[in-house]
Amino acid sequence: MTKPLEISPNEYHSRLKVNRANIFDADSYLSKSVIWELKQASLYRCENAQKQVVLLNKVKLPGYDEINLKALVDLAPTSGSYLVDIKTTNTVTPLALSKKTAELGYHAQAGIYLKLWNLCFPDDQRDRFIFIWQCSEPPYEVCVSELPAADIYAGEEWIAFQLERLANATKTNTWPDPFLNQVAVIGRPEWAGYQDEEEYDGIIPAPAHC
Repeated sequence: MTKPLEISPNEYHSRLKVNRANIFDADSYLSKSVIWELKQASLYRCENAQKQVVLLNKVKLPGYDEINLKALVDLAPTSGSYLVDIKTTNTVTPLALSKKTAELGYHAQAGIYLKLWNLCFPDDQRDRFIFIWQCSEPPYEVCVSELPAADIYAGEEWIAFQLERLANATKTNTWPDPFLNQVAVIGRPEWAGYQDEEEYDGIIPAPAHC
């Protein structure tokens, strides 16, 4: 892998035009000119890898109709048991990347992408997921992380749960809100109580220096 181009990720991706006229048509997702640009001037020039692989397949849950699924894999190395996704971030620290993975559900993305890949390519099974992160601020630092197997499994379970909810809602034409049409009891997070205590009791002074 060579150094990234000397442009910001936003500047690069603004060049790419996505045609979503028919999301289940592999040829319509990216125009031929865009695919050519991705091949000729990819932000990350990765040797021996397929770029922008569109995955199309269907899942059939017991008692429900089929559900069309689609994924767009950024990089699929021709050798190895993993897929690669390229992300941008404001901070490239382990804590920041861990938080972003949880908040944006990247574990679910990994779970469904691997599931779809293995359905589409039964002779080329993958079970690992790699993220290439690039900072969106100069000097546009790059780092690589791998998602733990436990998070991939959790992502698969979450996707399976949501697909069943979707299938049931479609079949019954019943679309509940996120709280299943119930009133939820939602209070403040635990840290808010500690914040109150600090306000009431004051700070804990640091030890005096000699």
